[in-house]
Amino acid sequence: MSFYRKDKYLTFLESNHGGTGHDTYKSLLAVGCIDSLSTTYNGAFSKLEEFHNEYQDWIFGYLGYDLKNDLEDLKSENTDGAQFPDLYFYVRGSHF
Repeated sequence: MSFYRKDKYLTFLESNHGGTGHDTYKSLLAVGCIDSLSTTYNGAFSKLEEFHNEYQDWIFGYLGYDLKNDLEDLKSENTDGAQFPDLYFYVRGSHF
């Protein structure tokens, strides 16, 4: 499958058969993106919930460290050299 080489959205998940009973897939490959959510920590969890409710499908992404600031009265003093969003998720175009 060479179609994934040109797509910047690719996520591979491996269950490793952890024995928890929650691993219904041995592995999952998501390719492509039909929509995404990228946000700072301000109201991030509400935005993520709205995003998931809109699509009612698998979403892939990450939660950043500074999301703690949305849960508690905290703030970070460190320089953000990478400047990644605090929360980023996408809805896949295909999954296998």
